[in-house]
Amino acid sequence: MGGLVLMVKIVKKYVVVHLEKNKAFNDGQHGFRTGRSCLSQLLEHYQTLLEYRKKDIIAHVIYTHFAKAFDKTDYNKVLYSAN
Repeated sequence: MGGLVLMVKIVKKYVVVHLEKNKAFNDGQHGFRTGRSCLSQLLEHYQTLLEYRKKDIIAHVIYTHFAKAFDKTDYNKVLYSAN
């Protein structure tokens, strides 16, 4: 299984580099991009909310938590429903 994990990391690296080079990411995309962590996304979001507040703009926010969402997915059901 270790070889598969290494292969996934290598492929992910090249895909991310390709997407970065071709500017395929939205500027708001954080999390796995170099220099853009989940924390940087939260800080950017907080800054936006502060700016809205100064301008008396109402903002509605919904927070979700997708921890291990892909790990908990039953892929047999996903594949079945895709057919």
